[in-house]
Amino acid sequence: MDLDSFQTVEQAGALIRLWNQRFEDGQGIRWGIALKEDDRLIGTCGFHEWKKAHYKAEIGYELSPEYWRNGMMTEAIGAILEFGFRVWGLNRIEAFIDPRNVASRKLLEKLGLCFSPFCGGNT
Repeated sequence: MDLDSFQTVEQAGALIRLWNQRFEDGQGIRWGIALKEDDRLIGTCGFHEWKKAHYKAEIGYELSPEYWRNGMMTEAIGAILEFGFRVWGLNRIEAFIDPRNVASRKLLEKLGLCFSPFCGGNT
């Protein structure tokens, strides 16, 4: 996310309240990503900028660095893409990333979210 690391529990609480308000207002949804073995929260993912009239939304995600590159985010994003298309009836899901974040770009490419110029010119 485009946020500095939190320094207090209150900062995390404020973000959770914001996500809850966006859900209540019909603007998006956010899920926690937890370890299967102990249900410990290690990240989040979800939709924001949900434009119901246009059947589109943006995805966002983050994961604790010690769990990067082990397939967890592929599983999580795959599940929310399916939710977006099948449950919400979206016809477009967008993701905006820092182009220097090669791992995030590769994740999106693997899941079929490929856009120019970051995917070899494919659209």
